[in-house]
Amino acid sequence: LLLLLEKGNVGEVYLGVDDEPVTQDVFYSWIYERLGLAKPPADQPFTAKPRGSKRCSNKKLKSLGFSLLYPTYRQGYEELIQEVLRDFAR
Repeated sequence: LLLLLEKGNVGEVYLGVDDEPVTQDVFYSWIYERLGLAKPPADQPFTAKPRGSKRCSNKKLKSLGFSLLYPTYRQGYEELIQEVLRDFAR
């Protein structure tokens, strides 16, 4: 927030998203694969339903000098997934 206050422009919108914009389907497919689970059929509850294919960009935010600890959702979730898998192995 401090970066936006110091370098951002009043009234501008800056999106806090990672560097790899993907659809919900791609994201959930990756999660299921990493957890070693079969993806549920599309007609099952809790299955990601297509709601459009909007992909957001963080280019404006990064142009201010912002950097991400985990540049992509894959990097951001991997540590958490490994922790979950360790818990299930116990």
